[in-house]
Amino acid sequence: MAKTGTTAWESVIADIAQQLLCQRTATAHHQEWASLSAALPASTPEAECEQVFARRLAETMVCLKIVGQTLASEPHVPLLWDWLCRTSRPPFRQLFQATSPFRNGRTLLSRSLATACDDHQLAALGDSLGFQEVASLATADRIVQSYESLLHRQNRRRRGKYGVYYTPRSVTSHIVRSTHRILQQDYGLTDGLADSQTWREWHQRQGSMPAMAATQGDSRFVSLLDPALGTGAFFVEVVRQVNDYLLGVWNAAGVPGESQMLRWQNFVEQDLLPHLHGWEIILPAAALAHLALACQLADTGFDFQTNQGTEISWRNSLAFPNSYEDRRFTVILGNPPYSARSQNTDDWITKLLHGRDREQPTHSYFEVAGEPLAERKVWLHDDYVKFLRLAQWLMERSEAGLVALITNRGFLDNVTFRGVRYQLMQSFNRIAIVDLHGGRKAHETTPTGESDENVFDIEQGVAISFLQRNQLAPSVGHLDLWGQRTHKEQCLGTCSLEDLDLQPLTPVAPDFEWIPSKGSVCHEYDMGIKLTDLMPIHTTAPVTARDGFVIAFTQRELVDRLEQFADLSIPDERIREQFFSTNRSRQYPPGDTRSWKLAAARRRMAEQTNLEQHVRACWYRPFDRRQIFWA
Repeated sequence: MAKTGTTAWESVIADIAQQLLCQRTATAHHQEWASLSAALPASTPEAECEQVFARRLAETMVCLKIVGQTLASEPHVPLLWDWLCRTSRPPFRQLFQATSPFRNGRTLLSRSLATACDDHQLAALGDSLGFQEVASLATADRIVQSYESLLHRQNRRRRGKYGVYYTPRSVTSHIVRSTHRILQQDYGLTDGLADSQTWREWHQRQGSMPAMAATQGDSRFVSLLDPALGTGAFFVEVVRQVNDYLLGVWNAAGVPGESQMLRWQNFVEQDLLPHLHGWEIILPAAALAHLALACQLADTGFDFQTNQGTEISWRNSLAFPNSYEDRRFTVILGNPPYSARSQNTDDWITKLLHGRDREQPTHSYFEVAGEPLAERKVWLHDDYVKFLRLAQWLMERSEAGLVALITNRGFLDNVTFRGVRYQLMQSFNRIAIVDLHGGRKAHETTPTGESDENVFDIEQGVAISFLQRNQLAPSVGHLDLWGQRTHKEQCLGTCSLEDLDLQPLTPVAPDFEWIPSKGSVCHEYDMGIKLTDLMPIHTTAPVTARDGFVIAFTQRELVDRLEQFADLSIPDERIREQFFSTNRSRQYPPGDTRSWKLAAARRRMAEQTNLEQHVRACWYRPFDRRQIFWA
């Protein structure tokens, strides 16, 4: 029986990883493995290093090999692949060398790949995992979308865990186009993203920031960072739009075609590649971003006759950026992951959220005007909030620049995010929000009651934030974009921020909301008595997550229930059917969750000798007195 795409993928990855681990100690490969291991992000847990690293290398090689097979017939691919082999940083250099369609390697990586599978197996694997579904796209876009297509088929859990969702081109084009125009209009950069002004030149024209001009001197002012690069969708769009803009300028100036190409070569080598920085924690995605960027450069006629490589790094953006401490980024854009159960628990970013930067006080998202948030439970550890804080920290170090991110829209008006909004307003004087809504969880509909769709295949509504740090007058603007996905994409794909009619806002205490107020209704609401004033002594209620089981109207009813649960002669299946008839997650049997297993809980309860002593009276709701199992 033929293996499914997912099963075949797991088998191939496991085989390659095993080959890597078996051969790494051989004399011929010991140095190569040491070199590869040195490229591991500093924040990688030591216990995960070798096994997980081998698997990540295997996944990356398979992705590159499959994509390389689909590109091999393109005339520019030999040149760009050779360029990636020559100029990429470890481990990308070794990965491109091992997976090149145009050379046979004898390295640890190439031998492990060849031993575990052949080209025919990889081609079949690519077909089964949906790579052919994106074959009709332009080359760079095909590569950008390929990894999401793979995870959609192969590992949806990992896709959700790391927020790997393809950013529609309409969104990337709008953000890049708007960024370009904002730099032209509000920062005095005539050529926007293509402007070559240095910090010193920019300072002389702006008459500001002498300290930064002195330290950065002749460095190019426009230095761009995508801190959640993914497969490089924003980089592809930057190259596309900058090339279109410069060709338009040169054509208008009557520059001959041959001279235009020479100018473009010099611009890419000197002004674009050294100042296009990408950070990505997922190794296969980062490798594909190299390839997508190279393919887009090839489409512009770039000849790859340079030793200047990309500035793409495999790293955890939310760990302290030691190697980038002297860098100053003036444009930060991208689509950071959204995950309420954040996988990024690095100590530095966690302290930064709470107002500590290497033991120095700084902006705290848990405070407003120096006063801590009163709520006991504050959900500020979502990944996108951490990326907002990172962008704020980086921009304060640069003292000028622009942040343009598409994120979960929850921070715009959620009351526990008022500290986020307040602190961002301390760092950015101009704020513009394009609110795309589309929240399935919130059951959002248009003002006329029609269906409102998301531009992503996710449940959270989203918004684009443009945050400026400059010397212009402070302002906050907001635009609602409602309706079907096609309508939103058409609007974003054809306009920039300046074309949209934003509504001016005046965020005020205590919540500093970044959405239009409800007017008289809001004023009437504010005239009421606050619950915290009415009940100054208050707390949050215990969350049992199983009210229907551990809470009852009488002590006898609850004890009978507990005794059945503790009776191990009754099968688990019967207990599930009687007390936990519905699944909370398709990943687990009814009643179970990631941190709670019915069988283990029954064994613990069976050890109790007197269940009645754990039953307490409680106010379940106002004027609703019941009994609760409290142990």
